[in-house]
Amino acid sequence: MDGLIGREGGRGSVEALLRLALTPGLGPRTIRASLEGARTVDAVLARVERTHRLATSAEAEGILAACRRDRVTTTGLDGTDYPEPLRHLPDPPPVVFHRGELGVLTAPRVVIVGSRQATAYGRRVAGVLAAMSARAGWTVVSGMALGIDGAAHRGALDAGGATAAVLGSGPDRPSPTAHRRLATAIAQEGVLLSELPPGTPARPHHFPRRNRLLAALADRVVVVEAAKRSGALITARLALELGREVWAVPGPVFSPVCEGTHLLLEDGGFRAVRP
Repeated sequence: MDGLIGREGGRGSVEALLRLALTPGLGPRTIRASLEGARTVDAVLARVERTHRLATSAEAEGILAACRRDRVTTTGLDGTDYPEPLRHLPDPPPVVFHRGELGVLTAPRVVIVGSRQATAYGRRVAGVLAAMSARAGWTVVSGMALGIDGAAHRGALDAGGATAAVLGSGPDRPSPTAHRRLATAIAQEGVLLSELPPGTPARPHHFPRRNRLLAALADRVVVVEAAKRSGALITARLALELGREVWAVPGPVFSPVCEGTHLLLEDGGFRAVRP
């Protein structure tokens, strides 16, 4: 890829990218466009400073200090260890924050998502599919929410496999609190990943943006139990736009928690997973 993106970046580069990410009025899409064709991040900073109130080095250093305190690692868009699938988004995060090993994302990846109000059947299916995938060498990716997400992470861990959680909060504040022990296990055996810096609490508007990261990381998405208006369906739609495979698990025909998955199958272009 031409330009700065894809070059090896150091600590100074991450600080510069953080300053861009913290600047009011700049979003990931604009930052990516600014970096394309640029020779250095400093050149981008100088250009942006002409039209925006650029975030200061002190603001960026405050976040980096919090990362050091909470043992959170930062990786910039120009770094060689930045997750490659995220580079292909039109709006990749300039910096990702993580606890654990990003290397698990170099294996084939299956994203398993679904309802927070999952039934016992749905949780069992998610766990079985995750365990089967993990034993086959796939990394199981999900959003660490209650219900299907948690069952998928646990299924992968119980099978001795790798799993990655993409968060709608800072990596030091995994949500929900009921999954704190699960978050610790994921950080030890896989990775907790977020585009939000340490100290950021979970907020409703964070999750649609989180879902685009899930979609980008997927080689395959499997939706287990999703209602008509579900974040899992947002992930499925975004995955299709990115050319990923999307699978859906059929459930009881009268179950409200399966209406979304049945709509996916009715629309066509999806594969049914029959556990």
